[in-house]
Amino acid sequence: MGACERFAKRSVVDSENPSAETIWQVWIDDEHPAIADESAAYAIVLPLIPTTYTFPSGKLAVLQSVSITDIDERSWDFKLSYAKLQRKEEDFIEYEFDIGTQDVTITHALDTTPFTGGGRSAPDFKNGVNVSPDGKVQGVGVGQPTFTFQVTKHWPIAAITQAYQLQVRALAGKFNDADFYGLPAGSVKFMGARGKPAGQKWPVTYRFEYSPNESGISVGDITGITRKGWEYLDIYRRTISDVTAKKKIEVPHSCYVHTLPPGAGSFSILGIGT
Repeated sequence: MGACERFAKRSVVDSENPSAETIWQVWIDDEHPAIADESAAYAIVLPLIPTTYTFPSGKLAVLQSVSITDIDERSWDFKLSYAKLQRKEEDFIEYEFDIGTQDVTITHALDTTPFTGGGRSAPDFKNGVNVSPDGKVQGVGVGQPTFTFQVTKHWPIAAITQAYQLQVRALAGKFNDADFYGLPAGSVKFMGARGKPAGQKWPVTYRFEYSPNESGISVGDITGITRKGWEYLDIYRRTISDVTAKKKIEVPHSCYVHTLPPGAGSFSILGIGT
């Protein structure tokens, strides 16, 4: 028995939609006279034939079909046809992202260096930023990074029922209760979705915004604060007298981490991955 590819018969089209055909021959030799039909010959060649074909450009095609031709009673030709794998349109997902900045009000600095003169003592506002003459912390707008992304899935028409649309509506504004696209629970907010039928498909675009979870936060002399990305850090302040500076000042007294409505939700309902 023998088996090999007939390289002179190979046909290759390396294009946008690549294809290839290869011919393998199996034959009987004197040591293996028992191979007497094409099914037995197929069993011999099957472990040898590749299921994929890589073109010079790097494109990949997959085995689509195998046809068998009897050459004579002792040999067979197997024609292998390869083509680019065509995914069903509704099976693929388009992913887009946008990174930018947005001004948010920062009321407490990471660190503060005071300066004063004339023998005065600078009040200690516990890293409070932009303090008014009456000692109130007002904060300042600072550009913070933003990360939004959207995912478009092409659904079959029948999949986007009214019941599904209402389930999606119920998730709007919620944050993820489990890892989602590699981002941890609590850090991704579902901003909504938009869809419109197109032929036999229904593309639906889902929008999300990311806010990182944080730990080890310090506000004034309060340390060890932990918050998920879409939880709200609320600072309660009190007014005290700075004896050294002889000023009334506002300093943090307590911090509260709030989970605001609509809270967490299971993004698995969307059907677009985890």
